[in-house]
Amino acid sequence: GVQRAGGMMQLLATHGKMQSITSLLCILYFFLLIDKGSCTRKCYIGVNDYYNDPVTLTMYDQEEVVTFKLIDCNKAHYPKEIVQVNERRYEFGDEAAAKNPNTHWVCSKVPSNGRQKKDCVPKNKAPEWYPHLLENVDYQGCNGGVCYCDNEDGCNTATHISIGLIPVLVLAAIYAIV
Repeated sequence: GVQRAGGMMQLLATHGKMQSITSLLCILYFFLLIDKGSCTRKCYIGVNDYYNDPVTLTMYDQEEVVTFKLIDCNKAHYPKEIVQVNERRYEFGDEAAAKNPNTHWVCSKVPSNGRQKKDCVPKNKAPEWYPHLLENVDYQGCNGGVCYCDNEDGCNTATHISIGLIPVLVLAAIYAIV
């Protein structure tokens, strides 16, 4: 009888541990589902371009220029953020939108003639198709190489790796059983 009661206590303790972990996972899942779109305040801005030596203009004198950095979108339009590569001048952000405290920002990544520009764009100036493609796992906010996102700060990085909820739940369940 005592051995049976001890086994029952151990089973109840394991069950209690499982309930605690399950509750914790439910809370974690709730926070993962919260719409993060309203939280986008920072994006990567900059360019990936090639500088040509204006004196020689040979292929051997080309130098890659990469200026990407994470910045508050309200400051992306500052003159110090302007990038000049040969005759190409890159400006970022939107000064008028930055003055409006209710501006919702969208991060962009746009290729053009072998170059790439990352920027902060006011949501009302972003293409209407991006929210639909952002929801699709296959497209992740991209229409070809042109990408827009507002699901988290700095979402316009080169690649975005995320761990799904299923592997987290499986690992938690294995841990709870052990």
